[in-house]
Amino acid sequence: MPTLSHISTRLTIGSLALSEIPDNSTPNPEPNTSSCYILISPNKPFLVAIHIPAHVVFLGDALLFKILKDGRFVTQSWRARGKDEDGGAKAMDVWIGAEELRFPHVVEDGNANPPGDVALWDGSEVVVQISHARITEPPGGDGFGNKTPGEVQPLGGVDHTLAFTFKYRPEAVLRAILLPPPPLPSPNPAPSSYDEHPADTAFKAHITNGKDKNPEIYCNCRLIRAAEPMVTCDNDRCEIKTFHFDCVGLDEAPKKGATWLCPTCRKLPAREVEIEGKTDEFGPFQEEWIGNEHWY
Repeated sequence: MPTLSHISTRLTIGSLALSEIPDNSTPNPEPNTSSCYILISPNKPFLVAIHIPAHVVFLGDALLFKILKDGRFVTQSWRARGKDEDGGAKAMDVWIGAEELRFPHVVEDGNANPPGDVALWDGSEVVVQISHARITEPPGGDGFGNKTPGEVQPLGGVDHTLAFTFKYRPEAVLRAILLPPPPLPSPNPAPSSYDEHPADTAFKAHITNGKDKNPEIYCNCRLIRAAEPMVTCDNDRCEIKTFHFDCVGLDEAPKKGATWLCPTCRKLPAREVEIEGKTDEFGPFQEEWIGNEHWY
């Protein structure tokens, strides 16, 4: 619930308060201002509900409430400070309604500006201004039952005026505003963290991944680092085949004559691993593969 100087304000449909979503579009809002988004309820009348705790100090003897919708004045009202039975201040709840306080009937207009168009809803907001006031003419009436609302004079100027802004939007617009857009592809991809070495051109030409020479598929890092030690996966079906030591967690070369599988091939079922001299997936090779203890 938006709260300024301990005074809180909400929009409600009947007794149901509308949920607010903070508006963070202004990083440093003006003092005594609050802004939030609310989901529109098409063609529904709404009320402005204001709660003033008992401890709020008045500069005068009343508070003046002004309601604006879409930048236009709608209505205003004022309330004198409430008193309890002992004459002390008491909390106040103020409800303000008017015929103009109704959400628009949202329909698609059949042109390039459907209800989900963000720009179409710029300026669609309800602003509640609360200021301190002095009663200059109390409410009255005559003997015929006619009542006069009385009059007040604002006090304190803008420095003592609270402004609550409720930006009402359809769901499609709220999603477009509040959800971050997907990142755009960079026209200039970030360069590799490794500079091209003069020996790399010749080195790329001799890289063999499986049966095809494809320098684009080269280690998990996809980088060419000719000066670094490398290891080859013994699975003939390995899609990458050649790896840098540090990319697969090796500090030194596997033992001479030992079978070495890359981290990806170690997780494959036996039928997807082909090692020269060990291709019988139903024989000893499968038992050895399932155990994993023989792969380094």
